Amino acid sequence: ITETTRLMEETRRAVRRGEYIEKSPLTFGEYYGQWLNFHDMKAGTKAAYQSIAHKWITPKIGKTRIVNLTAADFQKVYAAIIADGKSKVTVNSCYVIINGVMKSAVDDGIIRENPARRPKLPTKTSEAGKRIRETEHHEALTKEQQALFEQYAADSILKNYFAVMLRTGMRGGELLGLKWSDIDRANKVLHIRRTLKEKPGGFFEDTPKSKTSVRDIPITPDVMRMLEEQRTFWGFKITRIGKQNERYLFCDDHGGPLHIDATGREMRRITNAIRAAGHEFPDITPHSLRHTFATRAIESGMNPQVLKTILGHSSLAMTMDLYSHVMPDTKAAEMEKIAVAF
Repeated sequence: ITETTRLMEETRRAVRRGEYIEKSPLTFGEYYGQWLNFHDMKAGTKAAYQSIAHKWITPKIGKTRIVNLTAADFQKVYAAIIADGKSKVTVNSCYVIINGVMKSAVDDGIIRENPARRPKLPTKTSEAGKRIRETEHHEALTKEQQALFEQYAADSILKNYFAVMLRTGMRGGELLGLKWSDIDRANKVLHIRRTLKEKPGGFFEDTPKSKTSVRDIPITPDVMRMLEEQRTFWGFKITRIGKQNERYLFCDDHGGPLHIDATGREMRRITNAIRAAGHEFPDITPHSLRHTFATRAIESGMNPQVLKTILGHSSLAMTMDLYSHVMPDTKAAEMEKIAVAF
């Protein structure tokens, strides 16, 4: 029996079972655009999906017909991300988009089965796998590294941004979206009500990551001093411009919003200066400072439920995961505390 005959027989059987689906001419890129527009999601999520798909997915498979895509095609997308040294987070974000599109294609009757599979990541022995693990883990700074970072950041235009993040655990976008009206000096708290995000064409304000991310963070006199200093950092007062608009507290020298990429570049400049002075120092991101705040809080004995509220975590499990990373370093000291009981 020839291959053509075999395929024809399979098609006839599928028709008789009511399983045959006429091959759609839609490409992944075309259907992805429809999927994105018709799904209800936060503006920030949509912008993030657009950015990820534009960079990693559609250049690889955007012109391929949905019905012709296989698990191997998707694995090539993931492999390209890994080869570029990007993190597991980026790979998983691509998987979420691809899987969502293909599941929807099944629901719409375009394909019979979803060929998307969980990404197969490199083993621990591979260099690519090593890069992924190093990039995805937001290492907290040790106390010595934290002091060194703040020392070399003292002359940075973002010194207050970094210092406030280290002392509040705010997310980068939350801090970039902070306005003077969010600072409650009477009650000594910061009201976290928005996050600043970017998309092609400009900035936009989004709601915080989750319901629990809308929160109030107590501020110390030290943090209050930094915020007041930042208000006049550029020589003009951060206040309302017109009746409705209000500048962001952490803005550029013209009063405009700061790009999140600018904060990362400034961190790399500071890191390079530290290394040039002969110190060993890890690669860090703005999120590393949030992780550092959480680590200092845990080391100081902060109650997990309190820390969860301050960080804006959606579940206590997320906070306890931080504890699991920190506590191995302090468990010997903790055991000494109960030694007197025996």
